[in-house]
Amino acid sequence: MKKSLAVLLATLMFITSFGQRLNENNYRRIHTYDDYMEKSRKLKTAGFIMLGSGVGMLTGGIILFSEGTKEYNDNNQVDVNSKQVAGLVLIYAGTLCSLGSIPLLVVGSHFHKKAMRANAFLEMEKVPAVKITGVPIQPYPALGLKLNL
Repeated sequence: MKKSLAVLLATLMFITSFGQRLNENNYRRIHTYDDYMEKSRKLKTAGFIMLGSGVGMLTGGIILFSEGTKEYNDNNQVDVNSKQVAGLVLIYAGTLCSLGSIPLLVVGSHFHKKAMRANAFLEMEKVPAVKITGVPIQPYPALGLKLNL
């Protein structure tokens, strides 16, 4: 019984220690070029969407606030106009949304730079082979490491 338990524990230890890459739900997953580029694209897309919507809300809020101010001055009203309140709300929301997009864009560019630092690639290199009839070019697989300095 003790032998089988020891063999089972050793097998479980070797299964987890010799794995190449852990599944996506595990936090110890090894990140590759594709993972970093996917994160970069998602963060940059979210950042640009937030930036565009923030600028749109800011522009709409300024237009709405100026129309409300114009009506306020033309009618000599005492209370604040509902267009002015809606314009101020849109201005604040647009400003916050635009400012919130900055960290997403910065982190997205950080992941892009991290992905571009070192890349391993496998491609077919053309190497001349010596033959009697000439020098034909034959493809051979080559493993390379690209470092951007």
